[in-house]
Amino acid sequence: MSLEGYKKHRASKAAPAPLTAIEAEYQLNNETTMTHNSFADVHSSFGGIAFPLTPEATSEVKKFAKRKLAYLQFQIDLPKECINVSQSCEKLKPEAIADLAPANSGSYHLYRFEHTHEGKQLSTLFFIHAIAGYQSSIKERMMYSSCKGALINQLTGQFDLQIEHKLEVEDFKELSTKTFMETAHPVQTDSNVVLQRPKGPGGRGPRRLIT
Repeated sequence: MSLEGYKKHRASKAAPAPLTAIEAEYQLNNETTMTHNSFADVHSSFGGIAFPLTPEATSEVKKFAKRKLAYLQFQIDLPKECINVSQSCEKLKPEAIADLAPANSGSYHLYRFEHTHEGKQLSTLFFIHAIAGYQSSIKERMMYSSCKGALINQLTGQFDLQIEHKLEVEDFKELSTKTFMETAHPVQTDSNVVLQRPKGPGGRGPRRLIT
């Protein structure tokens, strides 16, 4: 081995091992927790971060609360440290949400699901956190995760919206009329009947009901 090769070998031995994706997210989470207090106009509680809604977004949420809109899409503006409404619709089918959602970044969605169940006309409010996965930066994923709780609290507290279900999705193909119906009206099973649990796919599924 040459002297130069030996030096490179020693340097590589001394260097820290590369972080896995999970370790990198954990490290960024710690860094975010320590530094988020420096953000202008940002308030934190219980590890979460609260970015303010823009005036335009506030106006759109008020329209939604008055039932003038059925769908709102929110996105975080990281440089400006605020939350915008990037899409709004008066009427929208569940399957059409995918056409409006950004493919390479996170987003939040507020959707009023109008439907009929057992002969009754019903309206169920969903909050959806769309996870872009590794197509977006670690920082962006962490910010969407950290800001979610504060946004939900603002929507329910300031605007008196009764959010009945919260979903996390990675694949918008999961957002269908069937999905919303099954979530809003889960099938009741006999508690005395033991059902065999189907084998799930490897890794995390694309859709999760978080409340």
